[in-house]
Formats: sequence, C-alpha cells, structure tokens
Amino acid sequence: ALLAQLPAEVMDHRKRLPNHAVLLDGLAPERIANARSTVARLTTPLGTLTALGYGAEGVALSDGTYVYKVFDYWKQAEETPPHAFLRSLVGAWSDTRSLYPLLDFHTSGHSAVLVNPYEPSEPYIGGHGPGLVELLSECRRQGIVCRNIHPDNLRVVGDRVRLIDYGCDILPLTDEEEYTAMCRRAWLTWRWTDHTDLRTIMRRALTDPAIPELDGFERFHEAVLRSTCRLPLPEDLVLEMAGPAERVLDYGCGKGWLSQQLADRGMQVVGYDPDPAYRPRWRELQGKSPDLRFTNSRTEAVSAAPFDLVICHRVLCTIESDSEFQAVLDDLRALVSDGGRVLASVCDPHFTFGGQSPEADRFLPATARYENTFTWRKSLRSTGRSRCDVHRPERSLRRSFARANLTVSRRAEEPSVDLERFEPMSERLAFELRPLPPLPHPVALLIKACAMESATLSVQVQHLVAQLEGPRAFAERILVIDPRESGFSRQHTTGNLLELRAAAQRLLKDGWIDRIVEGPKDGLETAALHRRWFGIPSPITHSAAGAPVAATLAGFEACRTRFVLHLDADIMVGRLDRGHDFLSEMLAALLRAPGAITVSFNIAMEHDRAYTDGGPSGPWRVEVRAGMIDLQRLEDARPLPNRLQDDRLALTWHRSLDRAIESGKGRSLRGGDRRTFFVHPSNARKRDLDQWFAVLDRVEHGVVPPVQVGKVEWTGDIAD
Repeated sequence: ALLAQLPAEVMDHRKRLPNHAVLLDGLAPERIANARSTVARLTTPLGTLTALGYGAEGVALSDGTYVYKVFDYWKQAEETPPHAFLRSLVGAWSDTRSLYPLLDFHTSGHSAVLVNPYEPSEPYIGGHGPGLVELLSECRRQGIVCRNIHPDNLRVVGDRVRLIDYGCDILPLTDEEEYTAMCRRAWLTWRWTDHTDLRTIMRRALTDPAIPELDGFERFHEAVLRSTCRLPLPEDLVLEMAGPAERVLDYGCGKGWLSQQLADRGMQVVGYDPDPAYRPRWRELQGKSPDLRFTNSRTEAVSAAPFDLVICHRVLCTIESDSEFQAVLDDLRALVSDGGRVLASVCDPHFTFGGQSPEADRFLPATARYENTFTWRKSLRSTGRSRCDVHRPERSLRRSFARANLTVSRRAEEPSVDLERFEPMSERLAFELRPLPPLPHPVALLIKACAMESATLSVQVQHLVAQLEGPRAFAERILVIDPRESGFSRQHTTGNLLELRAAAQRLLKDGWIDRIVEGPKDGLETAALHRRWFGIPSPITHSAAGAPVAATLAGFEACRTRFVLHLDADIMVGRLDRGHDFLSEMLAALLRAPGAITVSFNIAMEHDRAYTDGGPSGPWRVEVRAGMIDLQRLEDARPLPNRLQDDRLALTWHRSLDRAIESGKGRSLRGGDRRTFFVHPSNARKRDLDQWFAVLDRVEHGVVPPVQVGKVEWTGDIAD
C-alpha cells in the first residue's frame, strides 16, 4: 500500500536498483502475506490460498481452482500502465493448449491481480520438443510474444508445455525479430535446460545470434515456421515438380486446391475424385477459371485421356488394399500419354518411424516394421483431426510402379524437421514416373539356393531383387530350395537346411519373394520329374557329379509364365544405369531369334555386344548361373538327351540342353548391353564373408575393375 503512494520520481529509482531480484527475494514472506491480502480484497477465492511461487514482478497463489498472480513490483515505469495489454487479453482465447486463458484482471491503485485456471502440472526439465513448438505456434496465432521464455516459467501437462508467467514480458506481436528472439530463448530452454548460467546465455543471445549455444537453432526455427505455415505448403513440392504441361489430370483431387493452382498457371486441368461431397466447392472454383473442370465420374476422366501430366497427390498412402493400390497405379498409367509424366506423392516411408513432425503426431501399431505394409494414424496439428495412412516401404512402391509399367525418373523429399530431436526429416516423398510400353510377355524371377547359403541367403536375395527390379518388375519372384543337407559338390561351408528355410520364410514375410518352392527328395516324385524332362526315371535328385538337377526343374515347372530369369543365389549383379531396361532386351532377343531357348545374362564388358548364337567354336553353351529361358521352347525340346551313370543322371539339365542345341533342337544366345552384368564368386572365394560382401557392395555400385572385364568369375584381389 505504501509503494502505491510513492511519487513517480521515487518509483523511477526502482529501475536503477542493483540486484533488485535479490532484494525482493529477501522480502518473500512479506510479499506472500501482502499477496494473500490483495487477493482477498480484490477477488473472491474459493479456498485457502497456497503460494505457488514468486518472481521479480509478482507472487502466484492458488485456491486449487484458479491461479491469482498478484503484481507487486512493476519493472517498468511508463505513462501507459504496463498491464494495459494484459487487460486486453482477458477473454481473448479459450481453446488454447499451451497458453492459459486469462479470465479476469483486477486493479486497485498500484495493486493488480491476474486470474487464470489452475491445473496440476510438472516442472519443465527439458525435452518436450513438440509441446514447446506448439507453444510458440500458439503465441503467433494469438498475436503475442513472450520475452521471458525460461524453464522456470514453463510447466508440463501431459504432452503439453504450458506458459505460466503472464506479465509485462507479454507483448503484442508486431516485430518478426522479436518473435525470433523468443524462439531463440525457447531453443536455449530446450537445449540447455540444466546450464548453470542459462540466464546469462539468454541475454547474450539477444545481441549475438552466433554464440555456440545457438548451434542447431536453425532447424528448431524451421520447425516453428513450418508449424505456423510460414514455409511452403506440402502441395508446393508437387507444383514445383509439375513444371509446364498442357493437359493435366488431378487424380483424387479432393477439394480442388491443387487443381486450381495448376489452372492458374495456364494448364487445362481436369480434377477427378469419386467423392460427391466436394461438388459445392468445385462449383465455386470452376466459376473462376475456364481451364478447370471437375468430375466424380471415372468414365468421364478416362474419356478425356491421354493427359500430358497425371498427378496423384496424397492418395496412394490412403489405400489399404494391395489390389486396389495396384489398380489405381494401372489407372494412372492408362490415363497418361506415352510421352507424358505421372507425379505420385505419399507420406515418406523412411520417416514413418521418426519423431513427431510440424504437420502431425504419429501413432504406430506396436507390431509395425519398416519392411511391412501397415496402417498407422496421425493427428494433424493444424486441425486436431485424425487421419489414417498406409506405410509401404519404398522398394514396395517401386515394384508396384514397375508392375504398372511406370519407371521412376526423379524422386524428391519434402523437407521437414523432427520435433523430438530437431533433426532433418521428410514429410512426403514424391515420384516423377515415366510410362513404359508393356512387356510382350511377363517374366518370372527364379532364384536357386541350397543349404550352404543358410547364413547368407537374406543378403543375397535382397541384393538380387533390389538390383534386378527396375525399371521392370517380375510377374513373380520364386525362391527354389535344393533340399540336400550334406555331400555338396565343391562344398565351401556346412549346410543348415532348417536355417535356410527360416531365412526363406523371413524373406517371404517381408515381401522380398512371392513364393518358395522346395525341390523333391530322392524317390518316386523325382523319378517322375526326370522322366518328363529326359525320358529317364532316375530317382536321384543330383547328377553323377553331385550337381543339383531336380530342384531347378521343379522350379521351372512352378513358374506360371512362359519366360523366366533364373539365377544362382550367390551371383553379384551390377547396374551402371538403373534405367537400363535389360529385361526387355533379353526378352526381345529370344523372341526375334527363331528357336532360341535361352539367353545368357551379360557379364562385365568394355563394349555392348550384339546377341549371337555362337562363336568360332560352335554354339554358345547354356549359362547355368544366370540367364533367361523360354520355357515353352524348352519343353518343346524335351526329352533332353541324357543317360544313367550308377542310377544317377550323367548330365545336369543345362549340359543336357547343350547336347540338344548341338543337335539343332534350339539356340543359346549371348551378348547384351554392358550397363547390366553379373559376377560369379567361386566357392573358394565365399569362405571369406567379409571380402565377399565387400566386393558385393562394390559390384552393387557398378564398380568394374579392369581385371574383371570379360570374366564371369570374380577376378583380381580385394584391392582390385
């Protein structure tokens, strides 16, 4: 009461008091007692008033329902009372999550009491990045800045960070630099909560934004700007990739915002979405542009095809059914012109398991794994609404694109920031796809493995599938297993059939292969198989030299396509150009060569080679390690020549086919484009897994040392 009666010139001296906070701290009991008296005089508390704390400008009390901040020491001495702006905020907001609504403001002379709701909370001791960003975003939406963001002035309630200090440091947002300064204090609060001299660092940050403690602030600031829509919207990435186009289809256009943006750029746009709920919005947009029209009818959209550009924005990641997903991609391919482009964007699968983002909080099922397809939920920060998205790994997306005869020509990530660690992340992944003509015949992939590969099968199969799919996809991918458990020809390690089967099942579960075929064992089934192929009912699965025969033939018979690319599981495939359509070239070589049964997979060569059926020594021998076979022509050549040797077949299937070709019953081709090739590691090389997989990595990246050129077998030492 005495302070309120002091003349203005005396009050001004408070600004020059050294260590005024220490002085006030010594008066804590008196300040709390006076605060209780003031609250009782100016308001009607609902119960006993408990002191929550005190600071440089006031004391906070609570009756368990409300918080009463009693201002007893104004830090400013101005003609306009410093609490005038606070008074204007009373009742200004009621739906905030980080700012408490200000319910009342009582004044009497120098005394003032600010009232806001009370709730149980925990001290802020660091972390809670999403909640801190939400607080800053809410400040912008409400048009305020707080000049005193500090751990002492924050409390944690669940996932929220709530500001508890409302006083003369709350100002109207009129200066972007003032807002940035608030963000710097928030970063220091998050990053250096436990620093013993945090207040000094915060003061330095006001004048020197280059202090080392602010290292990393840029990403934090970016997260805040994204949360407040101060950076480009997600659609801007698609608009940038769209570039110039004449006729455009926006497939799954929703409300039509993107369609309108495209039409505003001078493109003729058709927006298609099967949901009729968007029609009122469409009518409004169509009236603004003669180059924009919308439809719920797929038939109408198809009748306007082909389009130069087809856009499918944030649609694919909402489709759970794999068959429906593939049908939509087939639709996109059918609607785009042969020389056109498709732009498809999805939630970036590489960051499904990342932290919260400026766009949304993420909620994943407990069983979620990156390799699998699953549905997860996000809560949108802008609206609070929930939506479900479907995670598919990128390799699965690319396979589906290829199956629709679409090849990836460009990919781009929409940059964002992980709110848990404030590290770079991506919100969306966009693909530019170019249409390919369909293959004249589907081709299956057949990978041949045995028990000696139990420890390496996963790496080998993933390498082969990843290297061979693109720009085309196989109709199916089959793993055929030789059931022999011991007594291998050229054995390089012990075999474990149980572990091999387990590894195969994991590959099947994770979508790397589509089927597992296990060859027959010695017995009647094998005898019947050999009778079909050689006219000789040998019941033994392996040749006289110990090489597998029955397992490979069982794999051929399991294929549902006429053409099959067969490979030993241990080969290493190199790609100098991921866009090289080697599958079409090999298929075309077989189709245009009358009687051609097989074409070898190319090896590392210095130049491209035309496909031929022989050299100076006669017809090319069949390549057993990697090649494409026309199964129809192969079956027409049966029975393949063979003989018995001690109840076993004397020849393997490929040597038997060599004899048939030598007799004029078919042709074997070699040649091809140097951009795709294979290298075969001998069994002796495979004993050192470190070296083998180091070389596998180099081949995978297209490295071709001079010593390897023209060689099938892995040639040279590890330095090469």
